[in-house]
Amino acid sequence: MKIGLFSDLHMDYKGFEISGIDALNKTFDVFKKEKVKGIIFLGDFFSKRYKIPHRLLYTVVQEIEKFEYLNELDFFYMLPGNHDMFLLSGANSISFLNLQEKIKVFEKPEKIKIDKINCYFFPYRKKFSEEDLKFLKSPKSGDNILFVHQYLDVKEESIIETQEDILDEKILSKYDLVFSGHYHAPFVRENKKYKLFNLGSNRHISFKDCEGRDRYVYVWDTKKSAIKEFSLDVAKYIKLTISDEKERDSVMKEIKKNNRDFYKLKIPVELITSDLELLPNVETSKEYDKFEVESRIGISEDCSIEEIFERYVKNLIEDKKEASLYIERGLELMKEVGINV
Repeated sequence: MKIGLFSDLHMDYKGFEISGIDALNKTFDVFKKEKVKGIIFLGDFFSKRYKIPHRLLYTVVQEIEKFEYLNELDFFYMLPGNHDMFLLSGANSISFLNLQEKIKVFEKPEKIKIDKINCYFFPYRKKFSEEDLKFLKSPKSGDNILFVHQYLDVKEESIIETQEDILDEKILSKYDLVFSGHYHAPFVRENKKYKLFNLGSNRHISFKDCEGRDRYVYVWDTKKSAIKEFSLDVAKYIKLTISDEKERDSVMKEIKKNNRDFYKLKIPVELITSDLELLPNVETSKEYDKFEVESRIGISEDCSIEEIFERYVKNLIEDKKEASLYIERGLELMKEVGINV
């Protein structure tokens, strides 16, 4: 059986959904061409954790309904990632996709047989419960495969490790093969006990995470025990430095021709023009003497905690009066717990 694998789409809005939809459609095109019988997504379908507009949800449903090959699949399994979870309530933002007949979103850990292989699906957990640990440690002998979106203890400097949401070697060694999401750059780790295959994101998400790297989706052939990668031609994030008017004008022409990629321009304030600010895929952040386009918040090293907090809240809440109330109360709470701003 051929199974399509992808992860970390991080669908966003305010213009960024365009590149997300493009990556999703190109992912589906690969899977259709390869005639997969199932699809598995390993978390972080959306980017914003607590605020997803109805427009974006509606767009996602429309795009999935357009994927006619979905009707020929045996299944489309989806794991919620940390960006899909409303952590305080335990709910997730992709559960509504369960309404589609072929899609199953795993709300809790579950074991399923795929082509006679024991497959363990584990949705993201901020903190493991006793039941979670019992499930993760349950595999016995035989072919056991783990699908997960979690921090992993793989002893790499580039991997961020936390105390309560990390899978260690003792757990990972329970499985012959581990497919993981969460880390946006793909990587493979193999030892005598197991093979770990991190899929990475199927599209470029921000300058920090994905610049200069190719994006992939994968097809896993369960009969041949083979994994084949497919590179996607998706929107890129491009960094440019501008030092004079000639370079600025040249870059403006380039951006006008290219309505797909995103640009981050480091430019002196005196060279900023209204025409440059109005270009597609370019946003301005004059207080830092540069332009930024990112799906996340740009933070200067000179920012105080108060400035960071204000930018974060304003990014989440469009109404300025409502944002001001949240900022005021948030700053009070920060002082109460001993954080000086």
